[in-house]
Amino acid sequence: MRLWVVVAVLITGCGSKSRPVELRDKRVIGEVETDDLLSDRFFLEDEDCVEGSDPFTMKSVLARYLDFGNFKEFRVLNPGMLSQESFEAPGIASAGYGMKLERQCVDPSDNSTCQDKKIVKAATPLRICRVDGTYDRKSIEGIALSSAVQITRAFQFYQSIPGHRENLAKIFLNVLPLDVDLTSDGSQKSIKTDNLSYFRNFSGKPSIAILPKSAAAVRANKWNGYYLWEVPWAIIHEYGHHVMYSYGSDDVERSLTVPSTLSTESSGRRIVRESDIVDAVAEGYADLFAHLATGAKAGLLKGVDCVATRRDVTSKYFANGELKVLSREVIQRFFSVSPAGGSTVQQSCEIPRYQEPHTLGAIIAYTVHELLDHSAKATSLDDAGRITYKASKLLIWAEEINRVRTNQNELITFQALLKPIIRAIKDDGHLAPTSFCSKVGELFAGIKGGLDLDEVCPEFKP
Repeated sequence: MRLWVVVAVLITGCGSKSRPVELRDKRVIGEVETDDLLSDRFFLEDEDCVEGSDPFTMKSVLARYLDFGNFKEFRVLNPGMLSQESFEAPGIASAGYGMKLERQCVDPSDNSTCQDKKIVKAATPLRICRVDGTYDRKSIEGIALSSAVQITRAFQFYQSIPGHRENLAKIFLNVLPLDVDLTSDGSQKSIKTDNLSYFRNFSGKPSIAILPKSAAAVRANKWNGYYLWEVPWAIIHEYGHHVMYSYGSDDVERSLTVPSTLSTESSGRRIVRESDIVDAVAEGYADLFAHLATGAKAGLLKGVDCVATRRDVTSKYFANGELKVLSREVIQRFFSVSPAGGSTVQQSCEIPRYQEPHTLGAIIAYTVHELLDHSAKATSLDDAGRITYKASKLLIWAEEINRVRTNQNELITFQALLKPIIRAIKDDGHLAPTSFCSKVGELFAGIKGGLDLDEVCPEFKP
């Protein structure tokens, strides 16, 4: 699932006749193809680390991360990571780098004009040969290790939740794949950048892709001084998607060739599919998981462009002052068949776009967490106990989300997907009916009539 805005940078051929345009200043450094559309020359640092080296357990890892707006380096001792035929870590089955994907498009900025995406270069298995795990920040190895530390953290948090499933699949960590859309004559090109993505089934396994930072982001002064994969919340958010979808029993594939964004017809009318509703709820779920797994602290996203206020589940407002509530107006704006004005690239990322799943997800994360927090505070639990209480409810919710999502006979609506978690909080009995109904009415005004709570909240009757 996409978490960040994808910045599409186009190279347009000049003159009366279009001609193929090669990647400008294409270069290979340590077997890693790079491009001037990217922010840096990322590289494989340890080229001598080849298949056949003796496997070993790493003694430490040097990792980088952003902490309340401050960039830090820290060393993790005994990280539980192995280097064998491919790098392994808790929650990670293997890692790879150097993958290249391409698809032909009439217009690379419009998914509907594109053919199926093809893998033109498979990922090379990543090995780590330095027992102390010390690598350059811009190296493939350094990026993989910093990411793996946070995935390990998410995996261990998941394991700490009472009632968790023991057989959660390990993921494939795809480091800096070059994902290119281009016209058949090569006159226009875009590269997927500034994003982290989770795929339920990519080439037969769940995967988290670490996409590169773009030169456009540097010019716009976004994520200045750090990379998105160095934001713990961001990596753990993607693992939250893995947790949620792992509680389903279907084998529906989500791949790089299937867009999850809302689409429009050629007439310009907007189409909202059931999958878009699931995407919005899934974004909210992953936001909540990341918040809890990182310690449930307010302000953890300080300094992170586009998400600091927008995605902080403890923040009641968007950056422009609009409330995060699931009101009737918000629901209507999400389902409107008229596309909202403003492009993804040009419009400020701090302005909520209610036709986009991440905005609805941010609202869902805040509202569900607010109700959970209201219930948890009515108990005698300490802070750690409250986190555990909330996390256990997320696992129950994941089962119900997937039950609805995979049931061909059940209509997928926001009410159907949110009702299980809201009713689970009611059934806990920590909140008096008047307090519960007041809070639900405040947070979920736009869907309260469809939550089947009439026996407790008669005022919700349509």
